[in-house]
Amino acid sequence: MYRKIVNLIFESFRYTTASLLGNKLRSVLSLVGICLGVFSIVVVLSLIDSLKRDLYSQIDKLGKDVLYVQKMPWAGGDGNSWRKYMSRPSATFNELKYLQAEINGAEAISFFSITNGKLIKFRNRSVENVSLIGASFEYDRTNTVNIDRGRYFTEEEVERNSGVIILGAAVAESLFDIIDPLGQSVILNGQRFKVIGLLEKTGKSLFSEEDDTVLIPITKLKSFVNIRSDFTNPTLVIKAKESVSLEELSDELVGVMRGLRRLKPISENNFAINDLNLINNFLGPVFVQIDIVGIIIGLFSLLVGAFGISNIMIVSVKERISEIGIQKALGAKKIFILFQFLFESIVLCIIGGSASLLLIFAIFYGLNNWMDLPIVFVLGWNNIIFGLGLSVTVGVASGFLPARSAARLNPVDAIRRA
Repeated sequence: MYRKIVNLIFESFRYTTASLLGNKLRSVLSLVGICLGVFSIVVVLSLIDSLKRDLYSQIDKLGKDVLYVQKMPWAGGDGNSWRKYMSRPSATFNELKYLQAEINGAEAISFFSITNGKLIKFRNRSVENVSLIGASFEYDRTNTVNIDRGRYFTEEEVERNSGVIILGAAVAESLFDIIDPLGQSVILNGQRFKVIGLLEKTGKSLFSEEDDTVLIPITKLKSFVNIRSDFTNPTLVIKAKESVSLEELSDELVGVMRGLRRLKPISENNFAINDLNLINNFLGPVFVQIDIVGIIIGLFSLLVGAFGISNIMIVSVKERISEIGIQKALGAKKIFILFQFLFESIVLCIIGGSASLLLIFAIFYGLNNWMDLPIVFVLGWNNIIFGLGLSVTVGVASGFLPARSAARLNPVDAIRRA
């Protein structure tokens, strides 16, 4: 049985090779449709996977055991809800100390505020559009702060409004080049800051610009920026203890915040408690819908290619009808004839699918290595396997009917028709 299967595959491969090499132009033209179809579907899926990979990597850096107290919920709402949310009070730095004293399930609590578009100078060099984060002392315990060189703020520096700063990798490279930034003084918003630390380089990202970010104590930021403004996104961050779930921490946090803001029992919360699960729950269905749309668009191209392969196989059957008659007269079974033409259709589609995958890989390689884009494009194994599987499926679907018609030919009629 095993030997019969091997012989069947070997003979089918031999016939397929002879057919493809004997009709090179026809074979190439038939591959174009399959190549375009598989390319369209796989490139869309790969782009979505690249976006998800970049986004979720940024989410993982924020941590999955933290809650964010803000005025706006990440889940969003309709127009009326948006107006209601905007009328809420913002989180404040003064609320930080109260939460630290009252919440038992928190490992650490911090406060931060962000302002963009700042100019930072060193001697005759400057960097524009810098993102400035004003952070409390506990910020590095609730958020990922990877110091490459130097150190983080001390509690005393935060309390004394010290002019110290931690630079992102891109900012440090632009300002100092070959000079060691540590201990140097930079000018930010007309004020002098001493560089005490450098952040690790994070590289490209569509959803984050950490390399263009600098950190200063929140108390120092308060001296020249209104950190209660909505434009600075004031946020309280609460990190749960290992033994405390986010649900338990959220329940405790709601009670403490309602008491802090003196809300009546019948009043709804005037704050939002956000966590990263909200992002995952919101984006998951969105990415699925985009995947479906991409597949549907690609299927139209693939359908054209499948019809092309089917027509080629019909022509191939007609050209080899005498050969089929002789094979059947010599005792060839229907399964041999069926598999012979079906194998040719599958091989054609696999070649087209493989060509499209190589093209996608080449394009992604060029984009990643020769263009400075804020995202890394990845052709994952899941999409490679999906593309090849799709090629095989199309090969079977488009070649089955011509192969079956060839297998059902009467040997006498086949020889006469030739």
